Amino acid sequence: VEVKVPHGGVQVHFLRIGPQGRIWAGASYVDAQKEERPWGIVVIGLDGKALFHRSSTLPEEDRPSGSLALPDDLRDVSFLQGDLWLATGSGICHVIGKTQKIVQITENEGLASELVYGIARDPEGRLLVGTFGGLGRYDGKFWHFDFPAPLTSAARTMVPARGGIMVATLWLSRKARTV
Repeated sequence: VEVKVPHGGVQVHFLRIGPQGRIWAGASYVDAQKEERPWGIVVIGLDGKALFHRSSTLPEEDRPSGSLALPDDLRDVSFLQGDLWLATGSGICHVIGKTQKIVQITENEGLASELVYGIARDPEGRLLVGTFGGLGRYDGKFWHFDFPAPLTSAARTMVPARGGIMVATLWLSRKARTV
């Protein structure tokens, strides 16, 4: 699928297989000043056609049918019970089911940090979020950031492993260790 960006080529930050087998890809590009610029998310259908979701300055009437005004700086996506949960540099963007109502979740709603790197489900289906402020979980009403160290440090990514979740953190120890 060809993805046109304002300058250079597209960079892909993540790929996820979503509902109905579509591919979800977080995109960015490098501008003429060699600075990375976010470019939203591309959803590729089984027919090979792409649908772009961006918060660009396009007015509603210029948006392709089905396109959502999502933040451009998307870092990860998770699918849970018909909802989309998107990790962004400005919190979590929650797209609610068929209504497609967009709710932005920030520190005001209980996140430890609005810099969200990843979002995933654990083996029990609970939502986990990796933020600059550590690993958190959502109980359906509230966010909890009560995991022990090193999960209190920036949690960069999460992957399912051995019936649990492996979390990559930026844990700094005062004691040097050789690995």
